[in-house]
Order: sequence, then C-alpha cells, then structure tokens
Amino acid sequence: MTFANIKWAVITVFIALLLGKQTQINKTLPSFYRNPPTDYPLDFYPNGADLILPMGTTRYWLFGNLNGKKVILIHGITTGAICYEPLARVLADKGHHVLVFDLWGRGFSDAPFAAYDESLYTTQVALLLQKVGWTSTDVVGVSLGGAIATSFTAFYPAMVNKLVLIAPAGLMKEEDIPYIGKVVGHPLVRSILLHPWIKDISLKGIGRFTQVVPIQEISPRDTLMDKIKRVVNWQLIHHSGFLRAFLGTLGDYPLYGLNERYATVGKEKERKVLVLWGKMDTTVPYKCHSELKEYIQQAEIIHFNRGGHDILISERKKVNDAVYKFLK
Repeated sequence: MTFANIKWAVITVFIALLLGKQTQINKTLPSFYRNPPTDYPLDFYPNGADLILPMGTTRYWLFGNLNGKKVILIHGITTGAICYEPLARVLADKGHHVLVFDLWGRGFSDAPFAAYDESLYTTQVALLLQKVGWTSTDVVGVSLGGAIATSFTAFYPAMVNKLVLIAPAGLMKEEDIPYIGKVVGHPLVRSILLHPWIKDISLKGIGRFTQVVPIQEISPRDTLMDKIKRVVNWQLIHHSGFLRAFLGTLGDYPLYGLNERYATVGKEKERKVLVLWGKMDTTVPYKCHSELKEYIQQAEIIHFNRGGHDILISERKKVNDAVYKFLK
C-alpha cells in the first residue's frame, strides 16, 4: 500500500468516526432537570409544569392571581427564567397572573435538534400560550427575549395587549456583534464545536465569551447577580443542550435582522409599548433605541443614565415599578 493510499485510508476512518459521533447528537438533548443547581431548583417559582412536545420539553411556571391581568415574561440568551425573579414575583404579588418559562436549551427546557431561529422561538411561545389556554396577554421580553416578543407580536397581534421591551435585540448592525460571536455562530465552526470530542474545549471558550454579556456588568456584591452567574456557570457544565442552543442562536437567530418585525408592530398604533434601555449598554447598544422609535413611534422609552444591559437586575426597583405602572 502506498503512502497516499494509507493517508486516504486514515482520513476515511477519521471521517467515519466523526460522522458516527455526530449522529449521536442529532437528537433532542435533555436539560439539567435531573441535576439542577442549588440556586435554581425545579420549584424556584410556584406551580411549575411541563409542556411536552415532539421536539422536547419546555418548563414553565404559572402563578399569581388567577383573575389578574395576564403577563408572559421572555428571558434572554443565557440566563433562563431565573433573571425574572424580582419582576415576576413583584407582578404576582401585586395581582397579575404571571407566566415564566425557560427557552429551548436553557434551564429546565430541553434543546431540540433544530435551527435556533425566529420560527423556533416564536412557535415555542405560541404553543405555551395554547397549553395554558391564554388567548391574549401582556408580553415582556429582555434582550433576545425582547426580539422574540417583537416577533410574536408581529405574527400574533391579536394575542398581545401591551408590550414591554427591555434592551431588545434585533436592530443591531452586523458590526455590533462581537467577532467571536460571528465565528462560533458559523455553521461549520458550530458543528465542530458541538462535536463530543471538542465540546469540553468549546465550553471553556463559551464561558469566556459570556463575560461580555449581561451577567457580568454590575458589582459582584449584588447577591442576586451572583446567584444568576452561578446558575449560568452550572448550566454551561450540566445542561447537555445549552451549548447547542447558545451557538445555534448566535448563528441562526436574526439578532440584527428584525427591522421588518419592529415596523409591523409599529403599524398597530393603538397598542401601548414600553421600552427600557440603559445608556451604557454595549451588548445591545443603546443607539438602537433611536431606530426602534422610528419603527414604533407610539413607544414610551425610559432611559437609564448609568444602566448597562443588565438593568433588569441592576436597576430592578426602577424597572419593576415602571413595568408594573405600565401594565396595571
């Protein structure tokens, strides 16, 4: 056998092994359901339940006043529903009927083998509302959740009463996305990073990447932020599908291509919209609020002079008060 033949034989075997491993991950990956973090137990919020679908299981919690105004809260790219602990409990305590849930691949929700695009997330919200029997509701979204809330409102306008957007994604320019985010979101790079042989290295890299997203923007003396950071770090290690969902979202979701959806929402002039944004936000840049205002002219925008992307936590008293006042 010649050297060339040996070389191609080795390459063929390597590819076969790689593809063999790859087929093992072309399925829904489970959440950390069986091994949750201490800071985020299954009963973190009251009245939890599961929405079981062919693509996987979504965890949700429905609590508060059964006869109160309905509101669904949609979280961002990394944290899971734990980020809404202050706001969700405040709204429930003040008489709202609150629905929170974990997006696909976060917290107690599985990670389906799918494109993590606008369709996947918008459909998850629609199916969840169908499950709980809500035909209309107020909608709150932060960061990625704000983009999802906007898309949902554009496609299901009759189901959305009031809309609250907290530093929503979808209007950024391509140059606003960190270079590493563009690289790891590329389909070829993603498939390599998700391979079982490479995954441990990928997790370390993603751990460093998350240093630029909201979980790190305020003082570590904030005990709630410390708790959220611990949950995110636990999720990196113990949620078998988080890496898939995170990388998939960076690659598949239109983080800077939702202009048409914002324009569609803006055409419904009678719908009240509240926007909250930190002037020091560099994750979803504050400058995007100007374009949002052009699309949704009826939007009321509250600016936080010293706020970053984490105002949901770092400015929680002001945010909670503003959202409650707007929704009541």
